[in-house]
Amino acid sequence: SKKAELKLELERVNKELQRVEVKIAKKRRSLGHGGGQRSRKSEDGKRGVKRKSTESGGKSAMTSSEPMSREARRQVMLKERNRRVQSLWGQCATILKQLKQNRNAWPFHKPVDWRTLGIPDYPKIVKMPMDMQTVADKLGGFDAKCKETPREYKSLLEFRDDLRLIFDNCQLYNPVGSDVRQMGDSLADLFEKKWQN
Repeated sequence: SKKAELKLELERVNKELQRVEVKIAKKRRSLGHGGGQRSRKSEDGKRGVKRKSTESGGKSAMTSSEPMSREARRQVMLKERNRRVQSLWGQCATILKQLKQNRNAWPFHKPVDWRTLGIPDYPKIVKMPMDMQTVADKLGGFDAKCKETPREYKSLLEFRDDLRLIFDNCQLYNPVGSDVRQMGDSLADLFEKKWQN
């Protein structure tokens, strides 16, 4: 029947394909390197040809006769590391921006002006004040990509600790149930969720 004929044809094609793959493998071994093309099974299960990646100009990115020097590899790794670190600082700036835009964040935007607010005991209770504007200044601005000022933070954990300090100070000074305490607790929960992601 038609189904049996198609099955036989498929088996014949598969055997021919295996024979060609064996020939290609032998040829590669005799040349001593990977060559320009190789047959492979792609993610969707179909067979295809994978070509060497090329740079602009059509030249191959890496040839066996021109291995990358140790210094060149080091430079590539440093560049990639710097790109990743900059990306992480950008994520910190995004988190800070999102927190600042939250409706509960307004009490934490600027340093507490305890004189104007009439809370003279604030500096006695809160020994290390912190606010979002100070964090942004230490980060190099609310947009870490176009630094408005030089970044003071040496690590991402310093950024995290300063934001946590804002919420710790809020819990330290404001009693449970007060409006500012509830806003601070809500913002602290939001920050921890964003920091974990």
